[in-house]
Amino acid sequence: MAGAASHLDLFDYKPELIKRDGQKSDFGEHVEAFQDGLGPWMKPVWPFRPYGQSGKMLGDTVSDLGKVVDEMAFVHNLVGKTGVHSQATHLQATGFQLPGFPGMGSWVSYGLGSMNENLPTFVVLPDHRGFASNGPKNWDSAFLPGQHAGTIIYPGQENPIADLFPGKAGGYVSPKSEAGGPQVLARLEPRARRHPRRRRPTRRAHSQLRTRSTDAAGRAGSHGYFEGAGLPPRPLRHPTQSADVAQGN
Repeated sequence: MAGAASHLDLFDYKPELIKRDGQKSDFGEHVEAFQDGLGPWMKPVWPFRPYGQSGKMLGDTVSDLGKVVDEMAFVHNLVGKTGVHSQATHLQATGFQLPGFPGMGSWVSYGLGSMNENLPTFVVLPDHRGFASNGPKNWDSAFLPGQHAGTIIYPGQENPIADLFPGKAGGYVSPKSEAGGPQVLARLEPRARRHPRRRRPTRRAHSQLRTRSTDAAGRAGSHGYFEGAGLPPRPLRHPTQSADVAQGN
């Protein structure tokens, strides 16, 4: 929810903030501000009320969630030191405010591996209106091998995975030429292992070989995956969400 409503107005109730409304703000340490600096403390714009058996406090803007609030989990111990959207998105996706670190899905793939050889390590379903701040950096493998990066899927399009199949201008690409790439890499990798001092990028070659193998297996069965799944062209709407919101209006 990059740039969305503040959690302080939705589900993060802070009585002390109401008590200090209008007073000069002081965080006790430097906090990077967005645009015009830090103003005074400000209480929530909309009132909060308790919901469910747990008595969870919710703002009026999300009061419809009160019906299921006892079935939800709220994490209130996440802390950031910046008000800049792109840095906050980095922190959410990778655990670091600065770029250059693997996304959460990449770490899971790297640590636990995969149960299959013909599907991406994990997939990304982007908003049809565009990427969030930082775009693919949120699911990139960074300094981990490339096969641990996320694969973007566009439901409802002719080619849900970009570059998995040749485009209309790629008539020169044939099954024979496609098979040649992994074959060359497979021949080069043992040579690189025998000469580590002269050829350092062994891990990169292995990563390329693994990625090409996964791509080849994915091409063989991708149509079945998407047709069998019956993915809708747009994200499904929550029962409490209006049609205009679901379509991004």
